[in-house]
Amino acid sequence: GPGSPVNGNPYFISDGEPVYMWDWIADLLDRLGEPYVVKHKPYAAAMAAASLMEAAWSLAPLPGAPPFTRFMVANFATS
Repeated sequence: GPGSPVNGNPYFISDGEPVYMWDWIADLLDRLGEPYVVKHKPYAAAMAAASLMEAAWSLAPLPGAPPFTRFMVANFATS
């Protein structure tokens, strides 16, 4: 409920087996018939770009959410 200490916090639920994100994404794209393209970018540059996008979306009335965020960069960089 609204007063719960867990309200508003993210949780990642699994069956205990590790999921290697890039293997999962490659399999998904293969099943969809889409190419798997790997483009490596420096972590600092990706974080800077994500920070700029987050700032732009918070300052301007842009629709939706930023294409990528610092949270996304951190997750993609460590999986």
